Amino acid sequence: MSLIGDLGYSWNSVGLQRFKDKFNISQEFVYAGKHKIDFNPFDELKTESKEWMQSHLYNKEHELKVAVVRNRATAFTYLKVLWCSMQLTKEQIEKELLSVGTIDPEQGVKLGYLDGIKSIDELLK
Repeated sequence: MSLIGDLGYSWNSVGLQRFKDKFNISQEFVYAGKHKIDFNPFDELKTESKEWMQSHLYNKEHELKVAVVRNRATAFTYLKVLWCSMQLTKEQIEKELLSVGTIDPEQGVKLGYLDGIKSIDELLK
């Protein structure tokens, strides 16, 4: 069974600083730019770098959701029905359409994320 993931982004830090220390690995950088090595996996992640990345991910998530709504607006029949019948708020639209979590393909069609469902064999015909 296939699943469709939530709209958004993630990022992780590997955190290899103890590995570097345990095996006595030294590392030197030659770089230009104050933040070029902020996310070096062999150094501890700094609070300000983590906060910057979190802000960046929130901004990218917003851009993605705006693009999805703009490009899939005619397909979001579910949203239109809800909007007309209940006068949804921005928060309700976010909850009902853009933050639904992981969904199955049938839900994707119902919500307007997908135009239809086909198997690989059907696509190859």
